[in-house]
Amino acid sequence: MARGDITEIYIELLDEGTPTLIGTTSIDLGNGTYKVLPSKRYDPEDQVWEFPPGTIVRGEYVKNGKMGTIFFAVAKVK
Repeated sequence: MARGDITEIYIELLDEGTPTLIGTTSIDLGNGTYKVLPSKRYDPEDQVWEFPPGTIVRGEYVKNGKMGTIFFAVAKVK
């Protein structure tokens, strides 16, 4: 990925009762950091994202049993 690229990233949903991920888009800011963008279905009244839209995060590829390898937001940067 290159700086400025739009890429899919997965965010953990909180308060769901079971581990739940949601895919959304992000902008590559360089140096392994990404700005989380809202999905079309983002509703802060209905979903609590670990890293809400606008958050700068560090992303990593991780293996997920059901989904294979995914790009996952692992930590808040700012």
